[in-house]
Amino acid sequence: MTLQTYTLDRYLGEVAQQHRQKPKFIAWASQIFQRGVDIQKLAGDVCKGFDLNTASGAQLDAIGAKIGLGRVIKTPILLNYLTFDEGPNFGYERSVWSPFDPTDVPTKFSTLTDTYYRLALYLKTYINKWDGTKDSALQAYKEVFAKSSIQGIGQITVVLTDNFDMTASYVFNGVKDITVAQLLKTRYLLFLNMGVGYTVTVTGY
Repeated sequence: MTLQTYTLDRYLGEVAQQHRQKPKFIAWASQIFQRGVDIQKLAGDVCKGFDLNTASGAQLDAIGAKIGLGRVIKTPILLNYLTFDEGPNFGYERSVWSPFDPTDVPTKFSTLTDTYYRLALYLKTYINKWDGTKDSALQAYKEVFAKSSIQGIGQITVVLTDNFDMTASYVFNGVKDITVAQLLKTRYLLFLNMGVGYTVTVTGY
């Protein structure tokens, strides 16, 4: 949303010619007009502050409340079992300590930074208005990933397969960011049809 705004000079330009050479009148009129200029600026700042593209902090939280997704979300703990320096994301000093249980999928509550929260909210807006088709879901991921500032996210490819047995499979390839991987592993950011079972595979991190 863009508001029409005017400068103080623009308002003073409307003063009748016979008054323009009167310093006291111009000073008085400037005081009056400046209030209007300040109000316009404030209104513009409010619009920018609550624009999903530019909002931050508490303003982004307020947008999330309207969209239906909070900043604190439950995410799986990936790369959680201890190894000794096997690969760039594993190792004694990199892994999260956890009891080994092949059936265990540990989770945690994550407070998203503005960058990742904005990504989640972009996707949530598409989910809220989704028409239920595969093509529109894939197009939404493509558009959201393309405009995100997160490094490498634009290279992610998404495969959504209908297994024709009331199940479907998501595969996200080329995910380099561990936080993005955690987000995609949750059901918060998936396009889901009612009654359909989904599996999610994330590769690349």
